[in-house]
Amino acid sequence: MPMAWYRVSAVALLVLAGPLVVSAQLLPPEERGRSLSSAEAGPPSIPGVHVRSVEEFYELDEPTLTQVVERLNHTHLEGPDASRSQGLTRFDIRPEWNAVARGGRCRVREVEVFVQIRVTLPRWSPIAGQPAAEQGGWSNIEQAIQQHEYRHRDLVILAAADLLESIGDLEAQECTTLRQVIARTLSVSDSRLTAAHAELDRTAPYRLAVGD
Repeated sequence: MPMAWYRVSAVALLVLAGPLVVSAQLLPPEERGRSLSSAEAGPPSIPGVHVRSVEEFYELDEPTLTQVVERLNHTHLEGPDASRSQGLTRFDIRPEWNAVARGGRCRVREVEVFVQIRVTLPRWSPIAGQPAAEQGGWSNIEQAIQQHEYRHRDLVILAAADLLESIGDLEAQECTTLRQVIARTLSVSDSRLTAAHAELDRTAPYRLAVGD
């Protein structure tokens, strides 16, 4: 009896640009079934966890790195009323399983977890014509944002792996009870993942500057 669980999350990262925040947004329904291509720096591969990951970019067209930094320090990817954010990771986690009644017990069988992830990152369009120092400065900024987002992405995948293991071990006297136990397991996993994202953000530096 498959069940879908959608972890409502998007990590709005202010890498080197504070204050740091975690915000949430669900992938649109029309995108949940879409086959997404893997990002260039691919996520970890875990048996039983099926990950589809994609990257998208928003363009920065400011003529100097100083202006780029100023814009990034005032960026709100989820709209003007949302928290400031320079990168965004959105995802859905969907565990599916069969419940089998046998020998007076109801057990979970054939568990799989499906994960879709979308990472949004900045891209500075005029970088090719910039002085070497500004190109190097942008590379540092870009990598910092990207790496932080990838860490959030990997937290999602590891949480999905833990969920796979947790659900696979469950059983109960009746299948109705088993479904209730699974629902509680999902809730605990959700809380732990939210806390992990928040802890990661607390470790990020506070503000972006041209010299970083």
